[in-house]
Amino acid sequence: MRLVKNLVGNTPVLNISELDFLRQESDGNINIIAKLEFMNPGSSVKDRAAKAVFNKLDESGLLKNNSNLLIPTSGNLGISLSMLNDNKTSNKIICAIPEKSSYDKIQILKTSGAIEIIRTLDYALPFTKESPQGVCNSLLKLYPDSLIIDEESKTLGFEDCYSELAQELISQCQDGIDCIVVPVETGNLITQLSKILKQAFPKIHVIGVEPVGSVFSMAGVEPQSNMEKWIADSYGNVHIPKSLDLTTVDEWIQVSDQNAFCTARSLISNGIFCGITSGAAIYATKSFIQKQKSNFKKKTNIVVLFPDSSNFYTSTLLNDEYILSSGLANAKLSSKLYESLFDRYRAASVEDLQLSAAISIQESSNLGSVLNLMVENDFSHVPVTTTSKKLVGYISKSAVETLLSLNCAALSDLVGLHMHSFTKKPNKTINLTLDSSRNVSPKPKSAKYTIITPETPLSELAKFFDHHNVAFVTDISCKFCLGVVTKNDLMQFIEKRQFVNIY
Repeated sequence: MRLVKNLVGNTPVLNISELDFLRQESDGNINIIAKLEFMNPGSSVKDRAAKAVFNKLDESGLLKNNSNLLIPTSGNLGISLSMLNDNKTSNKIICAIPEKSSYDKIQILKTSGAIEIIRTLDYALPFTKESPQGVCNSLLKLYPDSLIIDEESKTLGFEDCYSELAQELISQCQDGIDCIVVPVETGNLITQLSKILKQAFPKIHVIGVEPVGSVFSMAGVEPQSNMEKWIADSYGNVHIPKSLDLTTVDEWIQVSDQNAFCTARSLISNGIFCGITSGAAIYATKSFIQKQKSNFKKKTNIVVLFPDSSNFYTSTLLNDEYILSSGLANAKLSSKLYESLFDRYRAASVEDLQLSAAISIQESSNLGSVLNLMVENDFSHVPVTTTSKKLVGYISKSAVETLLSLNCAALSDLVGLHMHSFTKKPNKTINLTLDSSRNVSPKPKSAKYTIITPETPLSELAKFFDHHNVAFVTDISCKFCLGVVTKNDLMQFIEKRQFVNIY
């Protein structure tokens, strides 16, 4: 039994009209109601599709043992199917995903049980071998007992997988729905919602949202050879899928990558941890309101679908450096991000931290000596040097205590045997015979060395601390350790600087 599938659906709605950046548009006469589909267990609306697919497969008996599931996806559907697949040994999941899909989705897929992930060309048409669908068709020849799970096919449960979502909206919006705004990829979601909601609310206005460069709003128009490309994944398309009924959509609004990313960041800063397409949907909503505001004669309820979570985009949407370097920040966000950097560090360098001189220990010392040194001085890490004071690595208090507790080391062992080495190869000059009564200690680890000098800007040091908890300050030649700095030192510096600015 797939226990997690019982958690799919019944996601909450939230009236976000009073958020600062939306208050002017809502003007007290418009309710902007977000349907938080990212609160499904797999963090996206695709959980509903995955649940319907497995229900259909269970009922039909189509899913046999040792059948692979071949999934053309931008990532979300693959994650949802992998989450609900409770027979990962017999029914292996293989995903074909465009190259532009986020690194975070790939990592989630690997962790959740997808055995193979094949990256495909971005913007490839579905009938080409380079597209996700084309790759899955090729794989089907290699694995003839496999099933292709393609939402554009309108089979295997996809044909009515969002009917429960429509019924939830009808139940949750007792005052009616005047307009619904939906980001569109396969078109299956907006088609099903429109057909059901128009029965309940005949005058509802259905808006499809796509990125600039997508073809939905250009249906019937001769395609351009120099099609504009977009960065955001999980919405937009290079063709009109058969899962999209264009007659169910009353209006299309295109949104640039910059506006989608910046609006999503605004939502996140207000505690709504949604993805890029949610930002696009809200930007489209604002555009629609600005264009139609004079036509609103009464209280208007606009439902906006938030399809997925910011968890899928930590390397892009949540990454300040990526946002800035990719040109995705508008003037307001750019100013905010740069101002944050300058306000905190303002050209300060490591030298401005005024660190105490480093206390180091030689690699030929024993673990007992280094442990006493760390306990007496309340050190968490100590740099390790040669007899000529050259920095060769470091050792941590927690590592020493763990090795001792696991009986993998003795207090008489040399530090060089257990340190994290900054050299390219483990130190081969140390030749120790371990007591056979103890477990074998791991070989010295070689750590990737990042040069931190007194001249290193604190903005660069802050980036370093995104992945590390301690830095060893050296001269430019990396021979001598001049000091040890932690994130706590950096935070204390910022706090002092802010205090000085106040007075």
